[in-house]
Amino acid sequence: MNTVTVSTIEEYIEEVSKIKHSKISKTLYRGQANYEWPIHSSAFRRLLKSFPRISDIDLKIYLIELLNDARRRIIETKSDTELLIEVQHFGGATNLIDFSKNPLVALYFACNGEYGKAGTVFSLITESSHVKENFYEMKSDVLREKSISEILALENKSANLIKINPPFQNNRVIKQESVLIMTKDGTIDDSYIDTRIIIEKKAKKEILNKLECVYCISEENLFIDFHGWAFQNSCSNWISIDPNVFAEYAKKECSHDYSGNYEAIELYSKAIQLDAENKEYYFE
Repeated sequence: MNTVTVSTIEEYIEEVSKIKHSKISKTLYRGQANYEWPIHSSAFRRLLKSFPRISDIDLKIYLIELLNDARRRIIETKSDTELLIEVQHFGGATNLIDFSKNPLVALYFACNGEYGKAGTVFSLITESSHVKENFYEMKSDVLREKSISEILALENKSANLIKINPPFQNNRVIKQESVLIMTKDGTIDDSYIDTRIIIEKKAKKEILNKLECVYCISEENLFIDFHGWAFQNSCSNWISIDPNVFAEYAKKECSHDYSGNYEAIELYSKAIQLDAENKEYYFE
């Protein structure tokens, strides 16, 4: 695995262009906000909260029970994989790992959050020799017909990575150019990764700003459905309020008799926490 570090969006694009591949459509990208994080599915991370070590059978049992529980809460008939994808879509912990066909979407996720840490983008080239011999693209008929147990058994025999194109093309899937990778153990080993691009922590906010202004890639555009918006505003995610909002409220709190100045100072402090480099907040 090649590892490079960048500090601007231009450097990132240059490194992406160097990735060796026959066709750009054969390369998938995943962004993570903390470069120290391995590629683990949400199900694997959830199981780790209860067990120090996770086996393939642990994950299989978890998925079967998760799907059984989910079926008791829905009316329509869905295959195991279709239901698993829907659980993933609504924030449930599954063994599906999100990738994107668009390297700039992956860059967004690498920069969004964990601002005290460098981010990273992983590239997975499905046509590379090592990946190709361990890679299986699930066809729609298999997706509909086989149970999760059968799919994981198929995986054991012929592949370690299963690519799934989400069957429902909602606005979020389309905007994020999403592809899902399923693995039997809920993780992806570094041996499958061609290039790892590390994004310097100090560059994150500037890159996010340029992604929004130049490429129209932002929280508002990527999480375009209501559920995606609500998830982005859950307690597990960083606040995305524009610091200028706090500054505007601070100005309203200021008064001639100084009765509101304490609240104004508090609000300016919040604005500074979100954007410490804006000198205007210090002199208002």
